[in-house]
Amino acid sequence: MEAFLPHLQTFYKKFPYTLVNNNERHYQAVLYTILLILGCDVTPEMPTSDGRIDMVLKTKRSIYVMELKYKKDTEVAMEQIDCKDYLAAFADDSRKKYKVGINFSEDRRSIDDWKVEALA
Repeated sequence: MEAFLPHLQTFYKKFPYTLVNNNERHYQAVLYTILLILGCDVTPEMPTSDGRIDMVLKTKRSIYVMELKYKKDTEVAMEQIDCKDYLAAFADDSRKKYKVGINFSEDRRSIDDWKVEALA
């Protein structure tokens, strides 16, 4: 994930501003499309008992719970993952779990910052 996110940031920077619908849903739809085209096991808007996870990416060895924000910061995203206990939905899965917070900038129309945390 740490290697992928700089490439994703560069991709968003190349996106023509005339095609950007500057809101969280736009960035989520683009990310979902990219991951789907790459053949990833990805689920957007995954419902849980306490809300919806913006995106879940599963690999053979890992589960990435992703919370996307627009004009906020990654700490807000990470706090939401914790407060809503999104990872509880995967407690019975033996794969390594990661929390991923991504914030998109209104001015840059790209990823402003991100944070990835592995769970022990």
